[in-house]
Amino acid sequence: MKLPELSKPSRYLTSERISMMFLSNVYLQSISKIQCLFQTKKKGFNFEKVSHILNEYEGPTILVLEVTSQSHHKTFHANEDSEDDDFDVDDRAGTYVIGAFSRLRWKDGPEYYGDSDNYLFRLTPNHRNFFPRTTLGSETNYNYLNTTGYG
Repeated sequence: MKLPELSKPSRYLTSERISMMFLSNVYLQSISKIQCLFQTKKKGFNFEKVSHILNEYEGPTILVLEVTSQSHHKTFHANEDSEDDDFDVDDRAGTYVIGAFSRLRWKDGPEYYGDSDNYLFRLTPNHRNFFPRTTLGSETNYNYLNTTGYG
């Protein structure tokens, strides 16, 4: 099997990352090209534009986001009278590339929809997929896009 090609270069979807996603995604194994629908580098972030593109596109989608967290160094005192019980906590800081795969077309509205082929993933600092757990009554709660009242 051959990896799908990107329609435009991406600093996030490198060949290595696509190959990791490819191994666990049957849809990616069946296509030859990944079409880029939106890049904030060229258009800036605009939720209205992104949601409009998602609503217009009829195929499966991969959303990729870069998020940055800042370090928060904290010192806790177990006992106010003694500094011997102090301990430090350094929250994880850094830049992460995360995303979501949706097999179904997006629908704008107040209802959840979808199926268990949809999942979340993390590309950095290391690749990991987060597949949904199906519980009674939540068999369709996988996608949600509601722009009503936004703005």
